[in-house]
Amino acid sequence: MVIRKMNTVLVKHNKILFGAFSIIIIISFVWFFTPGIDGSLLFGNRMSPNSVVGKVFGKKVKLKDYQKAVDNKSLLLSLYNPAAPAELRDYVIANIFTDIALEAAAENAGITVPDEDVIAEIKRIPVFNSEKGFDHERYEAFIKSYVEPSGLTTADFEESIRKFIATRKLLQGASLNVIVVPDELDQFMNHRLEKIKASAIRFPFASYKPGKISEQELEDFYKKNTQLFMTAPQLMTEVVRFDYKNYMKDVKVTDKQVEDYYKASEDKFKKDGKVQPLAAVKAQIVGELKLEEAKSKAMDAAREFRNELYNAASEVSTGAGQIEVFNTIAGKHGFQLVKPVSWLTASSELIDKIGREPALVAALFHTTERYPITKSVAGKRAAYVAVAVKRQPSVPAPFAEVKAKVEEVLALQRARAAAKEAASNFAAKLAASKNPQAELAAAAKNPGIQIKPIKEFSRQTVNPADYEARYALMATDNITPVVPMADGMMMILIEKRTPPTAAEKQALKDTLTSEFQAEKRALAETAFLDWVRTNTESYLANEQQQQ
Repeated sequence: MVIRKMNTVLVKHNKILFGAFSIIIIISFVWFFTPGIDGSLLFGNRMSPNSVVGKVFGKKVKLKDYQKAVDNKSLLLSLYNPAAPAELRDYVIANIFTDIALEAAAENAGITVPDEDVIAEIKRIPVFNSEKGFDHERYEAFIKSYVEPSGLTTADFEESIRKFIATRKLLQGASLNVIVVPDELDQFMNHRLEKIKASAIRFPFASYKPGKISEQELEDFYKKNTQLFMTAPQLMTEVVRFDYKNYMKDVKVTDKQVEDYYKASEDKFKKDGKVQPLAAVKAQIVGELKLEEAKSKAMDAAREFRNELYNAASEVSTGAGQIEVFNTIAGKHGFQLVKPVSWLTASSELIDKIGREPALVAALFHTTERYPITKSVAGKRAAYVAVAVKRQPSVPAPFAEVKAKVEEVLALQRARAAAKEAASNFAAKLAASKNPQAELAAAAKNPGIQIKPIKEFSRQTVNPADYEARYALMATDNITPVVPMADGMMMILIEKRTPPTAAEKQALKDTLTSEFQAEKRALAETAFLDWVRTNTESYLANEQQQQ
């Protein structure tokens, strides 16, 4: 393995030192590698490892190759983008064929990546680094705890890094021949540095409130728009819980683990600007380490239970049958079923007999009637596996119960319509006027119109948080389209455009040249990716629909 060429003695796995990284990786691995009787994985009973799931550049892609690509890519995304784990699965599934195609294109182009580059890339990955630089212990812990249990090898992981570098070189190569033409650059600088003076024109809904709405109008609106007044879907559940506290008694914490944790988390133990001595916080550290290990053991037990459910339920064709499987296997192991008596909605804060467990509620509402069993869930006090045993669909709420809401919605709808009409009429008036500033000054006297000057800006200086200025940049000619806001309708009038001086352009020429080059390279890479995507086919959408 290339990482072993670093001529460093790899130390024994240390869970505590690696704890922070675990949180990042576990999220994605629980998501990707836990079998899914809910049908969320693409590898259902209808498909074998050799099933053809698509093509790249005319070459067939088998399920086993696709799954391996998903596994490898999920690892990389977890490492390089740990800040957005919730987006991980969707991103991987949506782009995996493009990734496979890019790897094939890089190979066809003869792009090679030497071991030295793979080593350097691994060394740069933040989660493998401590204050002293690359940490072999962290790398080895990652391999032992996350790569190998997923069925991958160290070689698989290092090869995924090699392919990642190769595709990055491929994309960079696609934009190497970008040429900056002087006239294009000058046009770009004029565009970026142009100073803009504008005003935001608002039409608040509150200024266009309708008069009294009759009972009949409310009833008629309700009958025509019952979809706006539906009750929330509800479900009843049965839960097997694996309490963290039940696993605490078997956890042993060594002094070495305590010391390692203390050294790695000194900032956590500061008081009055000084790090507290180990003796003062040892009991706290021991408690935290025991809890962390107990959580790990509880989740292991939950996953084992769920995997057993998956294997048994895969032979069952109905949701009712899977509920029976859940109860049978839970009974076989002597697991006590928690049976809440209250209906749950997706927004439920509490689960009867369990407490506040939002992750469990979310998992339950990701189940379906056909696949009613959840994934294993790490909760606040326990790990869980649950099944939705009863469901109540969304239905129209009785008029008497939602009358106040009906009136609120109808009143807002009418206010929006009136505000939109007023805004559209004023926009047309501005467009036809030879003196828009005079029209603006006159409109300031109208109580139904609010005018807010926008501080002069350019595309180079605009504050990303200033949504009004950013929207002004969308103006065709000098008036933006009318858009709805949370509290009213809005449009922007560009009052003045001032081109940059020669001195202003010269002062920022180097910066803007780099930005222009980067923009052209991005466009070239996008065009190349679009071409790659035209050479991919996926059959998985059809397969999912049939399952």
